[in-house]
Amino acid sequence: MAKEWTHCLSEQQANNNMNGSEKNNGDSNNVKQQQKQQSKKRRLDDDTDTNGNNQLLLRNKENTNNTNAVYERESQIIQTALERAFLLTDIQSRMDGITTSGATVVCCVVIPKFDNGKLSAITIHAANAGDARAVLSSTKARLANNTNKQGKSMSSKQSLPNPELPNELPITRTKAVRITHDHKSTDKKEVERIENAGGIMIRGRVLGVLAVARSLGDHGLKEYVIARPYLSSTVVQIEGSGAKDETAVQQHDKSDDQQSSPYTENEFLIVACDGLWDVMEDQEVCDIVRSYVHENGSESRERVSSVLVQEALKRGSTDNITVIVYWL
Repeated sequence: MAKEWTHCLSEQQANNNMNGSEKNNGDSNNVKQQQKQQSKKRRLDDDTDTNGNNQLLLRNKENTNNTNAVYERESQIIQTALERAFLLTDIQSRMDGITTSGATVVCCVVIPKFDNGKLSAITIHAANAGDARAVLSSTKARLANNTNKQGKSMSSKQSLPNPELPNELPITRTKAVRITHDHKSTDKKEVERIENAGGIMIRGRVLGVLAVARSLGDHGLKEYVIARPYLSSTVVQIEGSGAKDETAVQQHDKSDDQQSSPYTENEFLIVACDGLWDVMEDQEVCDIVRSYVHENGSESRERVSSVLVQEALKRGSTDNITVIVYWL
């Protein structure tokens, strides 16, 4: 009897051990299944995050492309309008019988861009014919993005639609940016264009008469002295949230500048004819303006154009001297 009881216990213990083993195996399988499910879920989450990030990058790229497309379209429209204005004015002067007189011309269209009410960039569309010049003085000069009539980067090595224009605008590292091109009669590309049209240069002048290769009017030489302007679009990027820049003149009186400048503190544009540029370099003119305003306060901005005219006269300029200083 004791033997049978012992045998029963042994069978029951064996059954219990077997059941325990099966239970442990079942638990192990459940854990493995749960781990697989969690791993699969993580992979799905990772895929979702990756796809989401990819979609975000695509959206950002699309937004950037859309912004660039809008900018290029705007530049093309404005530059086309400026070119037509030059050509139509030239035609009108001929219709009015102005055949022996002429003028060099420079003009700028300044467009600020605001994002959420804050200034983010300033676009300057410039056009000139002759040696009248526009120079931008900006602490962001090296960030300026110059484009030609077709909206292509002026710093690229691609050829421009107009072969007689330079491949890039001359941007200095000292904050002065020339955004026009001087059409001097000594300019190699202008000389080549004139000679290809059948003209000749005598004593460095077109047919021995004009010292400029482009102008409005001068219809007696119009076959060689054309009115088609040089065109450029320059973007000055404003860093941060549109706050005023304090790096150009560190000791400037900020409160005065806020009252006298519509957009930024220390950015300005100088538009002048060759009577100024014949006796002063671009950077020198910018330095004179900054120094004078720094010494005499922001209210002196209204007088700084006259200061440049007087300085040009002192240096012996004998040509027309017209100067505009526009604070951005």
